[in-house]
Amino acid sequence: RPEILAEGGMQGRVRLRQQDFMKEELGAGQDVALAANVIHGMRPEENRELFGRVARALNPGGVFAVFGQVRGMVGKTPLGRLTAAALGLNLFQQAGGQSYSADEVKAWSQEAGFRSARVKPSRTPGFALILCQN
Repeated sequence: RPEILAEGGMQGRVRLRQQDFMKEELGAGQDVALAANVIHGMRPEENRELFGRVARALNPGGVFAVFGQVRGMVGKTPLGRLTAAALGLNLFQQAGGQSYSADEVKAWSQEAGFRSARVKPSRTPGFALILCQN
């Protein structure tokens, strides 16, 4: 949101774009792209298309940050495992979506031409940030 950028003094460094990322190309010359809680609502082939669109939009060395529920990021405690399982079931039942493993996300990034993908587990069980570098 623009007001958050202004609070952080970033309005001159960050440009927000509103568009249909599944139907339109994302432009070119971007340094960073963020997909937060997006991939779980799409089929694998749609995610492959999205990763390709993002890869084409990023500068060399650019980063695609993918945040959301990632299957297998269950935590180390019984409560963490239960939380991750409940979130996955809710996602499937309420949104018709699914969670994908980090390996699936990494494969999409590799197919799209990203050089690397690093997984950073979230403090919230069941979630992770995956950083794909162009």
